[in-house]
Amino acid sequence: MEKSTDWTKYYSKKKSVFSNFTQRFTLSKILSDYDTLSQFMEIRDVIELGGGNSCFAESLCRQRKLWSYDIIDNNELAVTLFQKKKLGCLSHNGIIMDLTEGFQPSKKYDLVYSIGLIEHFKPKERERVIQAHFSLCRKGGGVLISFPTPTLKYRFWRKVLEVMHLWQIYDEMPLQYGDVENILTECGKVVKVEINRKLFLTQMIVLFVNKGKNENESETS
Repeated sequence: MEKSTDWTKYYSKKKSVFSNFTQRFTLSKILSDYDTLSQFMEIRDVIELGGGNSCFAESLCRQRKLWSYDIIDNNELAVTLFQKKKLGCLSHNGIIMDLTEGFQPSKKYDLVYSIGLIEHFKPKERERVIQAHFSLCRKGGGVLISFPTPTLKYRFWRKVLEVMHLWQIYDEMPLQYGDVENILTECGKVVKVEINRKLFLTQMIVLFVNKGKNENESETS
């Protein structure tokens, strides 16, 4: 039987030095991609999917002067911790939701992003989670999706962590771009594809402009 990740236990733990290192370099990429999109769109309202107790929200709100920052997660503890944050934007909300189930967004966002989310789902569920990014994004808005990719560096460091019994994300399935290319390009116009090689557990980053052609999209944000 496949072992699943205990996300409540994960969010209850104090972050390791390893996690802090990873978050610092990931934040740098998010800020850079935000600035890339900002050259041709206004970004004020942001939502992070699978954001949990977001480690990026405070820096993004402060450094890019956002109006709102929301998250969607299916873990109650993670959402509760997020609600307690003081972000300095006009509003922030944590929403408990299963992204694999159908839903009608009540709000559209300028930027929808996830870091390390889609790799936790089997292919059919993964498609629905990817589509949810674009359903929540206004037409012409930005979507950023980042997921672990199995470079030699990733495989080496994951094995080290497993041997040391430090690996906690049991259902993480690293993905190649080709594993998700079809569904991604159906939903959005690709702006950039790159690998964040500064991380021990390398991440593929795909940046889009939303075409606004998914079934829930309207012409207004």
